[in-house]
Amino acid sequence: MNKLTLLLCAVVVVTSGCIETTLNPGDKVSVTGKALNQDKSAIANTELQLTRASNSACILMANFQKPKTDGSGGYSLELTGADTQNGNLARCFTLAVPQQQSGANASVNFLMQVTSVAVPDVQVWNGAPKATATATGAQLEWTDLASTHGINGSTFTAVVKNADGEIWDKSGVSSPVAFSDAVLEDFTATAYATTGHTVKGSGTTFTQTFQSDSVSVPSHNKVPASRGAACTYTDAPASCPLTDGKLTSVVFPTSQGHSVSEITLTLPQAKVLKTAVLRNFSTLGAASLEIGVSTDGTTFTKAADVQVLGRYQELSLSGTTAVTAVKLKGTASSGQTLQITSLDELSLFE
Repeated sequence: MNKLTLLLCAVVVVTSGCIETTLNPGDKVSVTGKALNQDKSAIANTELQLTRASNSACILMANFQKPKTDGSGGYSLELTGADTQNGNLARCFTLAVPQQQSGANASVNFLMQVTSVAVPDVQVWNGAPKATATATGAQLEWTDLASTHGINGSTFTAVVKNADGEIWDKSGVSSPVAFSDAVLEDFTATAYATTGHTVKGSGTTFTQTFQSDSVSVPSHNKVPASRGAACTYTDAPASCPLTDGKLTSVVFPTSQGHSVSEITLTLPQAKVLKTAVLRNFSTLGAASLEIGVSTDGTTFTKAADVQVLGRYQELSLSGTTAVTAVKLKGTASSGQTLQITSLDELSLFE
């Protein structure tokens, strides 16, 4: 790798995949570790999943090998330097245990930069999650990793999903986490918690990922006032995919002349709206975004500001008058064109 390429790699974040290998292609590389249940008993005589990326970024992983544990949960691999690299770049590897019956799993990401790699124990964390109904929604709680893994101070992401896809997530949280009726809508949902932890060793940094068991989430089955509403945007289909109560991902076109800069929903009947929920929302080139409401479908008044960055947003609307239309629109940054790139559902509640 030449000096210019190394310099460019140093400018961007590590996850861009520009970490140079320290091994020679002919080096013999040994990899050892253990796979354990939460109670530290062995995951014995079991195939694990070892995947690798094309570079140092731990994304777009491809199947590589299936090492099998022995009676103590131990495994070992004999590789070459060539197996661990792509040209001059080190490859990221992920070692994962099989997903447990109730959804828990554990994995570890790492580079191989020395000839003897001792992988930290891949130990399942069940989390003992519990979801209970509240007056305004539901809450999810779980146990920390301190007692079972000796890991203190973890922050978590709480995820709610159904068979179609992800309903909601909250990052940087600790137990318990509340979800409102508007967030849960009338979905049949499950939830789990996930967290990560880093450990240094063997000339690299190991990133451990833990996911708890999944549990059913109780719901008050709140149906949005916008369910079945018509929507208008560039190249919109006849049946609006943003108000159908399904989490099928809607990816908007970004080509010139076909990009989406605003979305208008027309309600089946006038409603006083109090809450808006945006699921899997993303934009390009936006300086500011807002939700406007209208009684005639022509003149819109701002009812809420929308975060430019925020895949999942629950917004309080300021209106007190029954409205028939709602518009999501933004102002582009200087020299850019605002593009809404994704939005699974836009749900409006009284």
